[in-house]
This record gives sequence, C-alpha cells and structure tokens, in this order.
Amino acid sequence: MTIVTRAAAFAFAASLCLMGGAVGSHAEDAFYLGKWKIADAKPAPWVLPSDQLDPSEPKGLIGKTIEINAGSIAGPGDFPCQKPEYQVIEGGPEMLFQGSFENMHADDPSQDMMKLAAQSGFTKDTHFRTVVTGCEYDVDMSFGADDNTARFALNNYIYTITRE
Repeated sequence: MTIVTRAAAFAFAASLCLMGGAVGSHAEDAFYLGKWKIADAKPAPWVLPSDQLDPSEPKGLIGKTIEINAGSIAGPGDFPCQKPEYQVIEGGPEMLFQGSFENMHADDPSQDMMKLAAQSGFTKDTHFRTVVTGCEYDVDMSFGADDNTARFALNNYIYTITRE
C-alpha cells in the first residue's frame, strides 16, 4: 500500500468514525421511550418582539402526556404517529431545534449558541442528543445530560417534558 493509498484509507476511516458520532443509533438505545408529561413552555429565543405568540397553545398542552413507544407515539394535537422511524443525533448546541441556534448565530455572530441553549433550559449541558421521529409533524425531542428531561420546539415555544 502506498503512502497516498494509506492516507486515503485513513481519511475514509476517520470520516466514517466522525459520521458515526454525529448520527447515532435507532430504537435500540431507547432512552427516550416511555410516558412524558409536558411540564412547561417558554417563548423560544428566536422569537422577535413583533412575533405574535398564541398564549392558548401552551395552556392547552401543559399537563398533557406524550407516550413514546417503539412502534407509535400517542399524545395531544399533532403528536400521534404510527410507525415512527427514530434516529438519535448527537452534537453541540448548533443542532438543537433543527439548527435554529446555528441560524441565529449565522445571522448575528454575537449570538452565543451555548447561551441560547441555557436560555432554553439546557443550563448545565454542552453535549446534546436529539431524537428525530420521522413522523409527518416531526417534533424532535432534545436531551442534555438528563435522560428524564427533554425539550422540543413547537410554534415558537420551547416545551419541557419530564418522564412520568
């Protein structure tokens, strides 16, 4: 094997390792399965003063239960889903809420993504896991270090859910 071939093989192997770290497992690491109560809602950091938020939406969801099973998701509103295709993605704050913090930082470099994560409730976290459901109304749930608390964004609110 030539030096160039070895270097190419090493680069390919390294890229596979990096991809494996960014896109995680499926339902076999099912730390997210179970019953979850919607505990809280706050306006998302990307909400502008001119944005009109519907205060009745969180009032209608707080206290409700979402049940996440391997083959389905049950819950209020748009949560019900048959045959979800779970994927766990790991990374930093740039990937939270479908890249919203990264977009904010790109628009205004003074926006610190870790501070935005802390404003959203991730006060002690630097590494995150997001569960993508693959459902029609894809509400992704993001976890920090605590597997018993997650957050999701919906209509410019950040909701906190806790394991029951």
